[in-house]
Amino acid sequence: MHLFGKAKPAAPSPSDAISKLKDSEMMLSKRQAFLQTKIDAEMAQIKKKLAVKDKKGALTCMKRKKLYESSCDQLEKMTINIQTQIITLEGATVNVEAFQANKMFTEGMKQIHGNLTVDKVEEQLQDAQEQMDVQKEITDALSSQLSAETADDDELLAELEELEQEDMDEKLAHVTLANTTPLLPDAPIGDPTLAPAAAAAMTDEERELAELEASMM
Repeated sequence: MHLFGKAKPAAPSPSDAISKLKDSEMMLSKRQAFLQTKIDAEMAQIKKKLAVKDKKGALTCMKRKKLYESSCDQLEKMTINIQTQIITLEGATVNVEAFQANKMFTEGMKQIHGNLTVDKVEEQLQDAQEQMDVQKEITDALSSQLSAETADDDELLAELEELEQEDMDEKLAHVTLANTTPLLPDAPIGDPTLAPAAAAAMTDEERELAELEASMM
């Protein structure tokens, strides 16, 4: 119960105000359409009266036409004002929604970060890097202990060149030995022949015996 008069009505919400303004805009638009039909009708009457030389009647129609046109112009200005108000209210509503969204974003980020600071992040990253360095040292140590020892590349190349030189020396020795070995005369092929002097010194029996031995070989 209110002691001092009636309570003030609650202010309409932005959406209610926009809806009401759009209703007014529609009503004005219908009114303009109605007046335009009146203007067109009066114009038609003016032409008819002029056709029959009724200038007085045409003048009366012209006056009504001017009144309708004046009213129509006023409605046009009112419509523009209402459209301006609608656009302004819609823009303000969008601004409020954008502000609320930004506020929610800010609150959400605060909850996510909590007590998180740049110093804490840098400290955490430093600790993580130290742990990675420790892990690398452990891995290097284990790899050094478990891997078999291997000779240096230079040592392996030197040993390989030494083996190649020994192989070349061995081949060269075989070639030298083959060149210095005296060649033996080839074995006689076919029936052996006696030297003329030996043949002359042999008797007929000895020659016949030698030929028989040769045929048995």
